[in-house]
Amino acid sequence: MESKRNYNIHSEAGMDDMETCEDLGLDPSLAYKTELCDAALDKMQARNIEAERVAEMAKGVPADEAHKTAIDISEQYRKVAQDNLDEVRKRRGYV
Repeated sequence: MESKRNYNIHSEAGMDDMETCEDLGLDPSLAYKTELCDAALDKMQARNIEAERVAEMAKGVPADEAHKTAIDISEQYRKVAQDNLDEVRKRRGYV
């Protein structure tokens, strides 16, 4: 049986790509493909935007301002996550 190459960032700890798809509600066809990581980052960023927006509004920040702040914060998280992913891809020889 042919083994499948896992691309998710947590695969070194034993997480399978299909688990990543299931955990994040991603299309299972992304499993074992390099596109999985980008889709996972997109999904996590969308979740971060919503969480930060809700947190800002709970502080009394108006909705439009809360959304803008949430996007700014999520972009910072995204950069850190992308840097980590780039390092893993480099270390694994994917780039």
